[in-house]
Amino acid sequence: MKRSILTISTGALLVFARPLLAQDRVGAERSELRNPTNAEQCTLAASAIRGGITRGNGQVALQLRRCDVTGPTAIASQWDLLPSDQGAMDYLISSSRGFADKKLLGKLLQVASDRSRPEIMRLAAIGTLASFINPNWGAFTSKEVSTPQGYGIRMSMASASFHEATNSPIDSADIESIRATAKAIMKAEPGETDAFALAHTLSSLKQP
Repeated sequence: MKRSILTISTGALLVFARPLLAQDRVGAERSELRNPTNAEQCTLAASAIRGGITRGNGQVALQLRRCDVTGPTAIASQWDLLPSDQGAMDYLISSSRGFADKKLLGKLLQVASDRSRPEIMRLAAIGTLASFINPNWGAFTSKEVSTPQGYGIRMSMASASFHEATNSPIDSADIESIRATAKAIMKAEPGETDAFALAHTLSSLKQP
């Protein structure tokens, strides 16, 4: 009998994590296409965060990383919403880190390049793109960087060391698109801004 990836309770929607095993990342157990139970649970999880990722539903967002079909689209849609606080932003970044899917990539590139969006969203997107080139890198919130939200974004080594399984994985051409976007951001910035600094690091990041 296969164990389901997500356990969702009735009433309040809760997701309980279990240890992430190597076979979960590559096997049929985690595939929505091969496991109808997973597909149903992933759909419920996506519905739970539709109004935005918060501290209350952040664990649900993290579990969507195990949804190879529903997950990327559900998480990508969250990048159009400004998180309510630093904790919510942490969950948004963590749910996206290393989830190297073409749909999510497209949204991150869009947000990173759009100077009309809140600065904190651009910085978070630029930093998160680092994990698509090298899963050992990622974005993190920091009180040491000042923005209107009261916290900023830094880029550094991350704990993840693999790319999550996805139905539409990125390829070498996508990696080059990330680097090209980083260079375009640097060129468009009016001086050495936080976005310039993150984009500079992103443009020179090496694959593992």
